[in-house]
Amino acid sequence: MERTVTEAIGSTLINNLSLLEADIKNCPNELWEKKYGGDIYWHQIYHTMVATFAMLQNEKTSKLRTDIPDSIGMLKGGEYSGDYSKERMLQFVEKTKKHLTTYFSYMSDSLFSNKVDFFGKNISILDLLLINVGHIMYHIGACDAALRDNGGQAAM
Repeated sequence: MERTVTEAIGSTLINNLSLLEADIKNCPNELWEKKYGGDIYWHQIYHTMVATFAMLQNEKTSKLRTDIPDSIGMLKGGEYSGDYSKERMLQFVEKTKKHLTTYFSYMSDSLFSNKVDFFGKNISILDLLLINVGHIMYHIGACDAALRDNGGQAAM
């Protein structure tokens, strides 16, 4: 069972989440709830984790979906309710890393051509993984820009 590409993509995603984790730790409290780049800083992180869980499912990881904090909800007017503290987001990043580790433990390079549904499109698992890498990097960039522009230390 060949796993060269599997391990490369898996380690890239884990490393990307570590960068996002650094952005959480480096975020000054006054920026945490500030809207920047079209979204609230903490929501960039929450959205990234939820999307990662949603995109990377297989028969062995679908039960892990219950690890998504569901107590965060959007209220009328774009306000949020629930616990979206730094501590909660750091816990969510750790759960997401565990999710990825489990997901990739059942993967092999031969499975990359298998098809999955992605918003009504039938795409390969490899395409889905690459979309996820790009999605995480996009949000790391948004968080890094917010940190740099507000005197914080960016992860990249």
